Amino acid sequence: MLGDFFWLDDLTWLYAIQSTPPGQRLLAAFLPPFPIRPVAFLTFGLLVPLCGCEPAGYRAVSLGLHIVNGLLAYAFARRLLGDPRPALAATLIWFIYPAHRWAVLWIADVAGLLLTAFALTSLLLFWRALEAPSGTARRPYYGLALVAFALALLSKESSLTLAFLFPALAWMAQPSPRPNPPHTGRAVRAWRPHLPFFVLTGLYLVMQGLAYQGRPGAESYALFSPQRAVDNLSKALIFLVAPLIPYNTLNTLSANVAATLAGAVAIVWGLAVWRWGRREGAFLSVWVALTMAPVVLAVGFLAPFRGRYLYIVSIGYILLLAHLLWPVVRRLPAAVRYRSAAYRPLATGAFAIALLGLGAFNMSQQSIVRDDPINALRRWTWGGIMGCPATEAMRARERSWGEADFQQAAQGFDQLALQTQLTAIDILSRGLAYELAGEPARAAADYRVGLALVPPSGYDSRTASGGTYVPYERIASYIQTRLDALERTEGGRRKTEER
Repeated sequence: MLGDFFWLDDLTWLYAIQSTPPGQRLLAAFLPPFPIRPVAFLTFGLLVPLCGCEPAGYRAVSLGLHIVNGLLAYAFARRLLGDPRPALAATLIWFIYPAHRWAVLWIADVAGLLLTAFALTSLLLFWRALEAPSGTARRPYYGLALVAFALALLSKESSLTLAFLFPALAWMAQPSPRPNPPHTGRAVRAWRPHLPFFVLTGLYLVMQGLAYQGRPGAESYALFSPQRAVDNLSKALIFLVAPLIPYNTLNTLSANVAATLAGAVAIVWGLAVWRWGRREGAFLSVWVALTMAPVVLAVGFLAPFRGRYLYIVSIGYILLLAHLLWPVVRRLPAAVRYRSAAYRPLATGAFAIALLGLGAFNMSQQSIVRDDPINALRRWTWGGIMGCPATEAMRARERSWGEADFQQAAQGFDQLALQTQLTAIDILSRGLAYELAGEPARAAADYRVGLALVPPSGYDSRTASGGTYVPYERIASYIQTRLDALERTEGGRRKTEER
């Protein structure tokens, strides 16, 4: 992981920081055209001066945040399950769960890691506040919980539904059934501790709404399709419960098949929670439903890259499984329980092998993207646009490919064109493949087609070039640089032939 290069949006974040003067970054984090993820933006603002164009530093930070989130998830699981054994098992499985691996592998999704860290911290602090013996002892925990929740909101847009987790947690942690409905005044007082979380969410929505008005390509985010929402829900559920699905297989599932399978999963899930769930199971089901809602309403869900949206979802899902299965394990026949000391090493060994298997699957799937020529050429093209020096080092290392390999990579883009419309970045990357394959005429033709797809000014939207908030002038300048290089090479070749 640490040795991989930047991917797509990683470089656009670098450009966003590099193109913003240090004294203006705090204000720029809250203003378009940059994504309204101020905490993530400022995190990159701290990392870029330290790490520059070397991806290992950014990836180390992502891995460190993942470890922190694992510790927080274990702390939450131990309190919820009341036993360190299922809590530790669930945490270890979640730590290398393949469904959400891209949240850790993709540098740009440090926003999702930050969101999860602050959300778990806020929930743990709120739980401590609920258990405090008095209002005086409760206030520090409650105030810190609000601060952590505000930071979660400012980390990523998918935090919008998290405010509902706090009343659900209070209901689970402090059950107080009453035979008669509570008095209206008492009901209002019961909701009073949760109102600040909803107020903060409302203010964040207003800020987002104002920002989206001036956000490039914002019109595409406003679209909502019920059919797409059903498809998103189906694929997300299947990918969550079957994380070993091969690379990109979900995209080949028809919506009807996916919806049928997801419906069966939801029915079994509901029956399990109804049978064994109790309040803890209901809370975890609410967790999964709330955190999955932004995934369902997203503009598009393409597995496995957007499996990173399941990062915080999968915490609730895996804890729910642990909550449902642990009582079954404890109720095993007495003969098995009495001989548990003999079975324990075997069980531990089997669990370790399962974890190693999950880790190996993650690595194999990661290498598919890292070693794929099409993705490599996209990385080189984006690196050139962003002016990242490490791009040349990466290209030099991977130039062990021969001209035939680059020719084959260019033909890979032709195959891709049969499945979907190529973006400007795809066409430019194909041009780069032809250039490296020694076919300057075809390379120049692709560069000119790519240049025609880039408007003269403004910022790109994802439909134009597959990236995020890069000035069109920067892309056009890169294309012109490649064309000038080809002309100089062609001119030098002609002079050599004349001599």
